Amino acid sequence: MSKLTYIKYMEMSARQISEAEFEDLVSSAEHIISVVTDRYYEWNPFDEEVEWKREAYLRAIVEQVDYFSEAGATSYEAINSQPQSISIGRTSISRGSRTSSTGKEEKRSLLSTGSELALFGTGLMYRGV
Repeated sequence: MSKLTYIKYMEMSARQISEAEFEDLVSSAEHIISVVTDRYYEWNPFDEEVEWKREAYLRAIVEQVDYFSEAGATSYEAINSQPQSISIGRTSISRGSRTSSTGKEEKRSLLSTGSELALFGTGLMYRGV
């Protein structure tokens, strides 16, 4: 069962997507957030967590759903396979890019920056011993 409902998503997101699109994206988004939090809520009860930490976790899922919706993809390969530029006749459209010091195109992350920011300070991404 999904931790994030469509109603809660609509309350938390500035982006408006259809319920069908939400249903398509939410399981992938929750999987990514679960992986980066070391599957913490697979082993610990989510409902018993303090409210601010639950809200931060849900915010991370919302940000990830928005990221997938904006990118039009849910996999690393699909997100990074979009062309840099398209030319039709004399018209050329280029996507803004950042290049590395080698001149190669920098790859986009599967985890959104918004999701990462939502999880900072929660301890859910801690990797120490």
